[in-house]
Parts: sequence; C-alpha cells; structure tokens
Amino acid sequence: MGPVGHTVASVGLGALVWTTTGSTLAIPTAVAAGVLVDLDHLIDFFDSKDEGRNRHMFRPFHAWEYFLAALVLLLLSWPDPLFLAAVLGYLSHLVIDQFTNRVHPLAYSIAF
Repeated sequence: MGPVGHTVASVGLGALVWTTTGSTLAIPTAVAAGVLVDLDHLIDFFDSKDEGRNRHMFRPFHAWEYFLAALVLLLLSWPDPLFLAAVLGYLSHLVIDQFTNRVHPLAYSIAF
C-alpha cells in the first residue's frame, strides 16, 4: 500500500488515541510512525546494482521485532499517549504491508 493508505490508517488510529486520551498530538505522532517507516524504500531507489534481476528486499525499518519491543516497553512503562499512538501507527503499517504485499511470510523480520 502507498503513503495515502498508510496515512489514512494512521490518522484513524491517532484519532482513536486522541479521543481516548485527549492528547492532540496523537494524530501527527501516529502518522509519523505509520508513514515514515517507508523511508527505507530509498535504499532500493538508490540501489541499481541488480538492474531489476533477483531483487532482494531490504527494509531495515519494517520489522515485527521492533513492534514487539515497543509493545513490551509500552506495557511495562507508564502508558504515554504519544508512545501508544506511535506503536499503533507502526503496527498499522506492518499489518497493512504484511497482508497486501506479495512477500514471504517472514519478510518483515530482521531475524529472517
């Protein structure tokens, strides 16, 4: 999915955090976390070595491990609304990409 879809999903989750917690910065925080993840696509843009053959996906910002670490931190710490918004924005990005992109099931794992 493109940046528009990720933005829409992140705005929705940010609005949910805003209405639940009263934190007005929840929306831009969720959008930043849910959209800026795709900056790692710049690596592919500048990587022209393979000329389209045997493309290897390199997405260092797309990883379920980051979400799990953030979730643990969120659950073990004081529940900050902005951190919650960032975690949900990032989660929405991963879920959308995992289920709409035709990739290996473990493609969004730094361990893989």
